Amino acid sequence: MGTTGVTAQAVGRDDRQAMLLVGLRNGLIALGLGLALLILQYPLPEVGFALLSAQPEIKASGEITSHIDTYAWGLIFLLAFASASTMLEGYFLGLAQGDIIRNVSLIASVVGFAPSAIAAWYFHNNHIFWLSVSLFLFAKTRLCWECI
Repeated sequence: MGTTGVTAQAVGRDDRQAMLLVGLRNGLIALGLGLALLILQYPLPEVGFALLSAQPEIKASGEITSHIDTYAWGLIFLLAFASASTMLEGYFLGLAQGDIIRNVSLIASVVGFAPSAIAAWYFHNNHIFWLSVSLFLFAKTRLCWECI
């Protein structure tokens, strides 16, 4: 939430341009980190699971990382929307407008998350569940953006 303090200082100075520059700068930082994670999405799990798993037969089978391709595309969107919504939440907290965050979260829960989460529960499908989490974060990001 590094956005909060700098935004609060800009609000205290009544500097609208500084408030927008804070959002732009932190949005570009979030985008850059997201792109770095996108580039490293394949080598990082291999290294991480190689360090965590001590059984050579599991390492040799490739069982641990064999399903990463299935989920990697969804994680890209999940990480992008999560970073954007967190940055926008910090922006609104810096503006002392927590009511916007509350209202956006409630609407995103009802519109973005609940319908597909119910479908995921009904069909017992974790792919639909991760879609519902991504839709929640997308709705939250979109609604926060509309409130700027």
